[in-house]
Order: sequence, then structure tokens, then C-alpha cells
Amino acid sequence: MVRCTDRAVPEKHPVVSPRACVRNQCRTVGTQLFWKIVSSGAIGNALEIRGWDSEYVIFHPGSGDTHLVNHGAQVILQCLRIGTADTNHLVAHLAQHSGCEADDDLRMLTRKTLFDLERLGVIEQHAE
Repeated sequence: MVRCTDRAVPEKHPVVSPRACVRNQCRTVGTQLFWKIVSSGAIGNALEIRGWDSEYVIFHPGSGDTHLVNHGAQVILQCLRIGTADTNHLVAHLAQHSGCEADDDLRMLTRKTLFDLERLGVIEQHAE
């Protein structure tokens, strides 16, 4: 279970459809970081995501690497498959799909997940 504000949210969720992410919903400029999936050359954003129970495996064809990720990372990656998004948009998207409020704890967890995915070479910061 994951704790969100005053209630527990089960970690077992279906794979989120990329169409559920509405782009440009939370765009801001200034100090906001924008993110995108690292391009796989001619393949583009062809990140493969498969889920079993509450765990997800992602395969990045550009690097040939496979990673095991949690539900939150999977939701973020599904959104970024649509295109570039800023941190605020990803926090709101994760809150919507997890039943949590977009509070400071979720913002901190989202930022940590983004930097972890960047360290794995799956996503990168993008100048908007």
C-alpha cells in the first residue's frame, strides 16, 4: 500500500492509457523542469511497458536496457509517451491516477522518481 494524505491507495492498478494524459494542461515557464523520454533514434519514443500485479517492466530500445519500476514511474512514463511535460503536469497526472492530492509529499516523490528515471537514462530534461 502507498499512503496518500489520510488514506491508503492500493499499488495494484491497471496500465494507464496514454490517451488519458491531456497535454499542455499545466504548462508553466521559468524554473519549471520539462521532461521527455530519451529518443531511441528512428524508433522515437517507442518505450515498451508491461505490467504484472503492481510491478512494471520497461524496455528502452535505444539503450537495450530493461528496468523494473513501480506504479508511479509507470504512470509518469505513460504520460511522457505522449510528449514533453513539465513537473507540475506530471504531479497532477500522478495525483489523478493514484487518487492522491497533489501536495508537497507527492511533488517530492514525483521529483525523486523523475531524477531516478533520468539516472537510468530513460528520460531527460528538455528545454521548452
